[in-house]
Amino acid sequence: MDVTKKTHDSREETDVRVQVLEAELKRRDEELTRLYSSLIQGLETPLSISREFLVMVLQGLGGDLSEDTQSYLGQVEKQCARVMACLEGLQEWWRLRDPSHRLEVAERSAYELVQGCVSRLESHAQAAGVVLAREIQEGLPSICVHEETFGRSIHTLIENAIRVAPAGTDVTIRMYSSDEHVVVEVEDRGVGIPESDRESVFLPFERPGGGIGLGLALARESLRKQGGEIEIQDARPVGLCVSVRVPLRSIDGCGTTGTRDTGRDRPAT
Repeated sequence: MDVTKKTHDSREETDVRVQVLEAELKRRDEELTRLYSSLIQGLETPLSISREFLVMVLQGLGGDLSEDTQSYLGQVEKQCARVMACLEGLQEWWRLRDPSHRLEVAERSAYELVQGCVSRLESHAQAAGVVLAREIQEGLPSICVHEETFGRSIHTLIENAIRVAPAGTDVTIRMYSSDEHVVVEVEDRGVGIPESDRESVFLPFERPGGGIGLGLALARESLRKQGGEIEIQDARPVGLCVSVRVPLRSIDGCGTTGTRDTGRDRPAT
């Protein structure tokens, strides 16, 4: 009896400690979120004012400017815009990570959404000497997604693939249905990403080889909000394949953003 009681008491103590730890972690996460939000808002305002002032100066507010001065101020204005875009992206990333934040999903055509992204990037691919190849299953069913964030995620994947693909190679956009999902794959023939670095590319401002990136971080968080998932795998014979899985329209229709089971098995071909 004593042993049983001690075991029971020990379990209760462990449960209490776990609850206290979880509450503390939640409190710290909320504090960190508020800190980041305040910091971002505090930086956005002066940057926005500075950029607006630079634009007015470039438009002749203080009189004519020399070509060199216009060039210098133009570069400063572009960097202000770049930093502002990074701050806005980081703020959205934090918002997407908030469990209480919801995305309203609706029934959409997977083909039309992905095809739209491909069409908008055709000229960019041509300028880079890259061919956008399509392998799309016919009769794809509708998917439940938030149109803006889903489209932006696919745009990011294709744009990234174009950037790393060697001139004269293809970037393949592949779509097919699998179980209760539609899968979108973007495959390039670049140098790839080491397996040890693949998780880090989904963090803000983390990119192998340097640079600033938020696109993949936003893509993963927004897709997970919609019951989807994004994965990175090796392509064959070389390169990288980034795949996105999103749920089909359910029997009950769309409109919720709860996490769904995201199967991982690709159908046999």
